[in-house]
Amino acid sequence: MAAVARTAVATTFRLAHFSDVHVFTTAALWTPTLIEAKRWLGALNVLFRRGPNVYSRDVLRAALEDAVRTARVDHIAISGDLTNLATKPEFELAAQTIADATDGTVGWLKGTVDGLGG
Repeated sequence: MAAVARTAVATTFRLAHFSDVHVFTTAALWTPTLIEAKRWLGALNVLFRRGPNVYSRDVLRAALEDAVRTARVDHIAISGDLTNLATKPEFELAAQTIADATDGTVGWLKGTVDGLGG
């Protein structure tokens, strides 16, 4: 039986992982669905405990751009809460921020707060 020579191929896969980025927009506070489920508690927490500027779109965009341009990652994974209140304006803002900062190689695993959005 002949021996089969195997050549090891070095492959590198760079992954950037972001967790619980909690994109927030004040437009989320004025949606009709805010009083549903637990969203009103989340809104109070953002306004009085954290402050609405804690989760800035600019911070997320800069981090994503850094991952793409500086670290040259092959894929970006976002897990945990993408939004603060799971409202349509927050999801739209998050999607636009991700689209502006990346080439689309992003995967997302929904967090518990995001589940409030349906």
